[in-house]
Amino acid sequence: MIKRPDGNHIITKKEYSAYVGSVEEFKKYMLNVAIKAGYCKIKNVVIISDGATWIRKACKEIFPDAIQILDKFHLEENLYTFAKHKYGEEKEKYIKWVKTVMTYIEEDKKDKAIKMLEKEDYSDLPAGVPNVLGYVKNNINKIDYKEYKEKGYFVGSGAIESGNKVVLQRRCKQAGMRWSVEGAQYILTLKSKWESDLWNEEVTSLLCA
Repeated sequence: MIKRPDGNHIITKKEYSAYVGSVEEFKKYMLNVAIKAGYCKIKNVVIISDGATWIRKACKEIFPDAIQILDKFHLEENLYTFAKHKYGEEKEKYIKWVKTVMTYIEEDKKDKAIKMLEKEDYSDLPAGVPNVLGYVKNNINKIDYKEYKEKGYFVGSGAIESGNKVVLQRRCKQAGMRWSVEGAQYILTLKSKWESDLWNEEVTSLLCA
């Protein structure tokens, strides 16, 4: 990864992995991928996710020493969804509300953000509208964005979302395509290897001491 003069980053080396199956099997798969990538030799492991409960638990179990970051854009998206429910078509009000909450979080004033969220009514939320108070509280130790940026960490999952499009959607979600679980896994494994520029690389094993 290269840091540009404007503060943005360019990823120069990526390795994609794709898995179709249960959470329990996925955890084993991800640990194996991480070990092969040098997990036991890396000083700082950073995981960015959308904050889903199953991801938090899985990462805590298999990567207990990792720094987990809640994707900033997923957080904003959930706040906007709730704010639109709260204010309806009053665009100026819901934009201002979201920006105020995000400013508190980005300036490391999480207590003020929580107080704002605690004032809201979360009873009888319609389907698709998140309880943002619970969402933020469940991920409270994963939203130290000011600190993450100072350390040069990514706070958004744009590269991950892009990888999903490159590996999965372009190859397996075209018109008329139908896949079995086994068939999808085969083609995704090959596509991941190709996009990771590992097609001609010899397969080796890496074990942690």
